[in-house]
Amino acid sequence: MTLPNLNYRSRDAVEELGPLLAMLDLLTDEDLARVDAILAKAVVAQQAVAGHEAAIAAYTAKVAAELVADTDLDTERVWDAALALPTREAVETIATQAANVAINEARQIAFAQIGKLPETINKRFDAIRDEWFKLVPKLGSIDTAEAAIEAGKVKEWQQFADLRTRYANLRSLVTLARKHGVLPEPKPGVGAAALFRLDANPHHVPAHTDKLRRFAFEQARRPWTPTSAAAADLVVEAWARGEQVAP
Repeated sequence: MTLPNLNYRSRDAVEELGPLLAMLDLLTDEDLARVDAILAKAVVAQQAVAGHEAAIAAYTAKVAAELVADTDLDTERVWDAALALPTREAVETIATQAANVAINEARQIAFAQIGKLPETINKRFDAIRDEWFKLVPKLGSIDTAEAAIEAGKVKEWQQFADLRTRYANLRSLVTLARKHGVLPEPKPGVGAAALFRLDANPHHVPAHTDKLRRFAFEQARRPWTPTSAAAADLVVEAWARGEQVAP
């Protein structure tokens, strides 16, 4: 059931980001459970509108039977029964208001620490990068799963696969957070500075099909998410001067 004035944007943001914020330790499991319970109330309010027609049909049938059985039935009593009948518009208004109150309450709980999100994500990016550079000497020249098996380096290759998955998940989180307006959206023209602190030689960019070299290339560029549009601009300006020093 779609309600014209329901705050779907906030609801979607909380539903999609809540579990991810919990994974980043920016929302406790207890508070995530509270958020889910509150959002469930918003669903109940929506269902009230969806069930309006069936409820009205049952209500009118019941009232009609009671009126006919009433020995003192008159036109005034029929009018009174009709006035007590809730219109769809009334149900929709109340339901929308109740759902929006629930959504706003859930958002306040879920996003209580949202200001720490850029810093938290960047710490995760840095941790992945640090782990990668510790792993590089162990992998040596191995660049495929088959080579890892032959060299007895399955554990090391799995570590690489895990880092790559964590990195991809962080990138997806950044995209989602920007979509919902809780991370700064870089200005047009910022380009790769929205993804990395360091510039790159375009002639040395590995193919997307080369998973390990692509991952290594991106880690060398110091992945990040800008803490503000101005921070991204500083990176762009540094690159324009030929500098490779991240702010």
